[in-house]
Amino acid sequence: AGREFGIMEKMIRDWRKTNETLEEMAKMKCANCGNMQSFVALEVDLNEWVLQSQQNGYIVTRNAIRSWALKMAKEEKYKTDGSSTFAASAGWCTCFMGSLSECIRKMKDAWESIPDQMIHCSFLKCGINNAMDGSQDAAMYEISEEDDEADDVDSCDNLDQKEFET
Repeated sequence: AGREFGIMEKMIRDWRKTNETLEEMAKMKCANCGNMQSFVALEVDLNEWVLQSQQNGYIVTRNAIRSWALKMAKEEKYKTDGSSTFAASAGWCTCFMGSLSECIRKMKDAWESIPDQMIHCSFLKCGINNAMDGSQDAAMYEISEEDDEADDVDSCDNLDQKEFET
């Protein structure tokens, strides 16, 4: 059959070996194409570590990502049953950062969709102060009659009502 249809005999032997796997595969055009991800759990946990580190104010470099990934790969829960070993190469890091940038872009877009007035109002209402001794911890924002910010707080109350109506 290989000579008749112009298919190499080696391919036919491989197809016969993997007959069950081929029959169970989805009947779609791109089934089993491309490389399979070997360390999905590691990448998910590494993604969480990167986001948490950035949220805590740390700068996460490519070398830090690669070294942390290698450290995580040595743990037992990230071991795979295959013979592949995790190398944390520069190419892997580039692909990982590409998928990570999509996640960061979504978070940034969500943050930018919040109106500036709502951010301003939330700071007015939460009573943030600079007293380090804790004496003003429970203090709420108080408005005097002459204060220019009284109009801001009134507009904040209106903003809250608009939020709940929609």
